Amino acid sequence: MQIIDPEAITIERLERGDEARVLEVFDAMSPESRYFRFLQATPVLTNGMRRILADVDGVRHRAWVASTGGRTLGIVRLVADQTGDLELSVAVIDAVHRQGIGRRLVETALQAAAESGTANVTVLIHPQNSSSVAMFRGMGAEFKLEYGLFAGRVPTRMMAVAA
Repeated sequence: MQIIDPEAITIERLERGDEARVLEVFDAMSPESRYFRFLQATPVLTNGMRRILADVDGVRHRAWVASTGGRTLGIVRLVADQTGDLELSVAVIDAVHRQGIGRRLVETALQAAAESGTANVTVLIHPQNSSSVAMFRGMGAEFKLEYGLFAGRVPTRMMAVAA
């Protein structure tokens, strides 16, 4: 594990087409972390998937990256479905797990969702991903087991108050 100075972390929007940062995070994730993020075995990130993950438009698909010293540490994204509901996903490189980076990324996304008038965002989490389950429960998420995954709604109301 690499200890990161929290003051040295910056969070900024992922630029459209920035496949390099998407790949940097993917390559620094273990097979288990990839499984938890993509909810299936994902040994490689295909060109098509890399393009999709970097195809942020600032409206339907928004993403932010955490970095320090030119190194990308994680990515959080909000993706709207056909009804406008938002789904949140987050990935943090293994070398910096359990240092609050995922929480900071999620808080950034929840703040953006709150500012756009969204009351809740959806998350899907593998039940064995206990650290993510605990983090989201600490943010007010309640989960139901659906098709072998924890499906939860994370309220954005705390983020709106903090603004």
